[in-house]
Parts: sequence; structure tokens; C-alpha cells
Amino acid sequence: MELGAALNIVVGPNNAGKTSLLEAAATSLVLNYADVKLANYYLMVMYAARGSEKHSIASLVPPGAASARACVSLGGEEVCTEITRESRQESRGAQLVTVVEVELRATRRECSLTYTLEPAGIGVRADGRDCFSQELGVGVLTPGIIPYDFFDMVIGRLKREQESLEALTLEIAGRRFKVDLASDDWDQMAAYVVEDAGQERPRKVIFYSVGRGLQRGLQYLLLLSLADIILVDEIESAMHPELLEAIAARTAEAARRGKQFVITTQSLEAARMLAAALVTRDRAAWRSPARLLEESRRACTEPDSEDELERLLALVVLDRDGDSLRSMRLAGCEALSHIAGSRDVRLSYTLL
Repeated sequence: MELGAALNIVVGPNNAGKTSLLEAAATSLVLNYADVKLANYYLMVMYAARGSEKHSIASLVPPGAASARACVSLGGEEVCTEITRESRQESRGAQLVTVVEVELRATRRECSLTYTLEPAGIGVRADGRDCFSQELGVGVLTPGIIPYDFFDMVIGRLKREQESLEALTLEIAGRRFKVDLASDDWDQMAAYVVEDAGQERPRKVIFYSVGRGLQRGLQYLLLLSLADIILVDEIESAMHPELLEAIAARTAEAARRGKQFVITTQSLEAARMLAAALVTRDRAAWRSPARLLEESRRACTEPDSEDELERLLALVVLDRDGDSLRSMRLAGCEALSHIAGSRDVRLSYTLL
């Protein structure tokens, strides 16, 4: 997969390979660029999002094969992770158990991750002098939840490093939500959400008790603070359209600042909002296909705007044909025109 420089929107039918593409990109980028100790949290949640960490990790290598390769093209350089799988029998007291060992090895630096999978659980080992260095931060958001200990730990770190956590603030329909840190019922520091809707005393509740959509939105903002490359599976999951608008606006701002995104979606509304936010800040145009098409045509007739869109936006269309994967990549005005003018961008795979 070749990553566009800013916002990559990935569409296609169910079982077309969107999540697999995202997982391959995450596996390649984490091993080759990120601090593995930190980013392994994201990888484990990504594997767990399929329902079972063990089975998901084991399936990184196809059945009957001993190895596989996950690659992504970043800035013209192909970055890969070599994956090997070995199965063996080991004694546990009077029993013989099957142990599956899956090793992920980076190709551009000295770093490997080894997962040891057995009935009792999963062991993780990182080897290599470069594993704990970080050239680029890589963040992954799945429809699952980032583990509470990791989320609280990072909020605590940001609280210490900054005077405030204003970057972790969402405004939705006149209500303002922000993340803060406070002591919980067990006198441990935990993340809280403070809701300020103009009342005399803002409402404060533990982060884990607010709605799933708001949780995902605030987790997304956390990734914007931490990572250079953000990978999101089903961005629309649990999110109300007004929350999606707020997320689209922040995504466009971050893309213009040089952050990269790979975002999968099944939602025409989400794809339009993400693309529209790159073209105009007028949210009324985001909600009207006719207005968005008009803004798109305007942007694509201005040379400077057209060049900027070529850098900012890519649409990746996937579909599966038997055991093979078909793909198409549109960029800039071509991608924008397709998203703005299509009746249903999710059906883009019919173009294949």
C-alpha cells in the first residue's frame, strides 16, 4: 500500500480487506518507526478488536505458510515487517501443550517483537537496540477501547508536561467536553470528562462512564496529540454526525500540519465530511451534497488549491476477487469529485 502524504480514506464492501490493510500498515509502521513499548498497546487492542488476540496474531501468517510480509510505502520508501510463525509442543507438568510463536521483524532497523501464544495466555518480548527509539509516533484506533491503564497513564503524562489539556477538548452542539485527571473512588488517579454547557458548576464524570462515541472522539484527540501517523478503523463507529463533524474538522487541521491518516469507513456521510473539511470550513456545505459539489468544483479550478488537494487527499477503493485483492487509488481533485459527486462512495468498488 502506498500512503498519501496526508488523509487516506479507505472504502470497500465487507470482507474486502480494509481492516487487514490497516493492520498491515500498523504492523509495518510500529516495528520500523515507533517506540514498541508504547505502540504495543495499540497493536494488542487492534488484534483484540477481531475478538481474540491469540487467533488474530496467529493469523498474521496464512494457514499452511511459515512466513508472511506486511509492507507500506512511505515517502517513496517501501517499509516492511517480516512475520514468521512456528508451532511446537512443550510440557507443562504432566501435560503437553501447543505453543505458537509469531515473530515480527522490522526491515529498516534492528527491532523484533515475539508473541508466544499458548493456552495460558500471551507472552510478548521485544528484542533489538532500536525498539525503544521513536522516529515517528504511530497511533491506532479500532472500534474497541484503548486499555484504561494506558489511557490514564498518558493523560497523566500530558497533564505533567502541559499547563492544560486544552487539545483534548470537543465542542458538540453547544456542549464542551474536555479530559482531565482526578482521584477516583480508590484514591487512584484516573481520567475524567468535564462537561461545560454553561452551567454554574461543570459536570465531571469518570471517563469510562461516558458514551462510547464520546470516548472514541476523545481517544482520537489523544492520538492527534501523540502520533504523527494515525490509523483508524471504522471512524463512524458509535459517533453521532455532530461528533463526526468535530472530528473531521480536527482531522483536516492536523492533515494540513503534516500528520498522516489512514481511515477506513463504511459511511458516505463520514467520507464526505472528511473530504469536505479539507475544502471549506463552512459546515453547512458538509451537510449538502450540492453545496459540497459546488465547493469541490471551485477548489479544483484554482491552481494553488488543486495542488494542495493533490497532497492532502487520497481515496483507496478495495474489493476482493476470490483470493486476490483488487484496489484503486484516486488522489486530489479526482478523489474529491468522486466523493462529492457519488451517490454512495461505499459502492466505489463497482468501478473496479
